[in-house]
This record gives sequence, C-alpha cells and structure tokens, in this order.
Amino acid sequence: MYSPDLQCRIIYVKMENGKLVDDKGKGDIIIKGMFTSFNELECPLPSSDVSKGAVVGGFKISITTDGQQYSNEETYIIFDSLCQACNDDGNCTLKPNTCEIDTQCRRKGEQNSKQQICNPSVSKNSWTTDQRVQEIDHFTASLTGCLCVDDPGTFTCACCQNAGCPCASLSPHQCVDCTHTDECGKYPDVFNI
Repeated sequence: MYSPDLQCRIIYVKMENGKLVDDKGKGDIIIKGMFTSFNELECPLPSSDVSKGAVVGGFKISITTDGQQYSNEETYIIFDSLCQACNDDGNCTLKPNTCEIDTQCRRKGEQNSKQQICNPSVSKNSWTTDQRVQEIDHFTASLTGCLCVDDPGTFTCACCQNAGCPCASLSPHQCVDCTHTDECGKYPDVFNI
C-alpha cells in the first residue's frame, strides 16, 4: 500500500565458500522506495561489487511502510555470466573452459601481462605458465577486444602487436608473423576460446 514512509532496506551479500552470505563489512542501507502500483514498488539499487570486478554478489531487499516492520527479504543475485552459472538459491558454479583468478572471470586462453594464461585443465583459480604462449605471444597482445577482419563491427578477436597479423576465422584469438600465416591454428589448446 502507498505510504509516504515507504522504504527499502538493502543488505549487501557476497560469495563465500560457494554460498551467498551477508557482507557484514558493508552493513545495510535504507533507501526511499517509490510506489508504482498496488503490486509493484521500485527500490533503487546501489552499485554491486560485480560492477567493480567481483564474480558474484547481490542484495537482500525488504520493504517497510512504517520503518519498524519489514517484509520478508528477497535475494537479488548479480553474477558475471562469463564464468558463473547461478541458480535461484544462490548456488553458483564455475562454467567449463573458464577460470576465476584474482576474483575475476577469465576465459580459457586469456593471458595476463606476465604471459601466463587461464588454463582450467591445470588450475581454475590461478594463472598457468605455458612456454608456448611465451614463444608465440610476441605477436598477440590480447586474445579479444580488437576488430575482427573477417567480421567488421565485431570486436572479439585478438589484438596484434609487433606488426603481427590476425589469423581471422581460422584462429580469431591469435596473431602471427605476417610472413608465417601457416602458424595460424597451430596451438588450439591455447587460442581456441
């Protein structure tokens, strides 16, 4: 029902040991709610930790019309769908061919500035050193983020450096020496993401 004292209580939740728990460090916040209709209310939500790089987060939301009694809490889960699959109960699992490293989602083959890669067959939670990446990485700056030469308007292909050439559709996440395009696709376990 409408009330000038309509408020939303928002409690931050975070993932801990595979379960959503209250984020005691953030406490809860009270925000003025907006009555929309007899069965709808709007509660403006603050930024979640997922927008700041966390993999899973969310809020428990309840409402009050008098500031004393609150409704049952509803949980709102926010997660990075690149590497997480979450159900309604807040149970989240890591998707295949992904890693969760330094509380961020990484695709198989994604690399850091130290030329280490996400290799979920070795570790789903830490970077893996792979000599093949160090040998061929001279031309590949990143596995995604640049314009695909064979699909204009799409920016999901490798970014090249040191005058490297993209491998296009054969191996879109790999760059090679332009005079050795026969190297394209040679390392599918690294560049097939």
